[in-house]
Amino acid sequence: VGHRAATDAQRAYVHAQLLNTLLPPQVVRYMTCNRLKTFVDSSPTCCCLFMDLVGFTAFSATVSCIRLVEVLRVVFTNVDDLTVRYGVEKIKILGDCYVAANGIFTRQSVEELGELLLLFALHARCRVLSCLRPHALSVRIGANAGYVACGVLDESKPYFDVWGDAVNVAAALEHQGAPGMVHIGPSLKDAVSWSPALHLTP
Repeated sequence: VGHRAATDAQRAYVHAQLLNTLLPPQVVRYMTCNRLKTFVDSSPTCCCLFMDLVGFTAFSATVSCIRLVEVLRVVFTNVDDLTVRYGVEKIKILGDCYVAANGIFTRQSVEELGELLLLFALHARCRVLSCLRPHALSVRIGANAGYVACGVLDESKPYFDVWGDAVNVAAALEHQGAPGMVHIGPSLKDAVSWSPALHLTP
């Protein structure tokens, strides 16, 4: 019985560690404590960001797969390092597009969240441009604020995601934006217009 209990405890520990690599820790704690296989929540003041590498598709056709993955690893590791500093949650990576958000698990004002997200965006932009300079690539960022729904999908290979108009606008701003720039939606602009740390241009 003791051996079986130890084995079960070890299996539960390994399972929790695996979930922690796939999902935000707040989600893992909630699912584990409540013995649930999914998670659903929402936030009225989420700020979200899409960051895409400009010219990466053409670049990928000119280098080996090993070199391609190494460039992505260096770029996104540099961005990951900033998430804790600015209280931002990495949501996912879609090819060469990095998706992040804040305000999902912390109930701060949208003004505070917006300032933190944009400071994160500006710092990440500088780091990414530095990494990409040898490859003649650039970066393009779109960000917005507003209500989002969030949750965990797929029990066999769970992943966390966010949905809502704020997310769609941020994605569109990134897609339609100019290289090297951070483009923000009107709701985020209104939220951060007070900040002395940010200089906004039309």
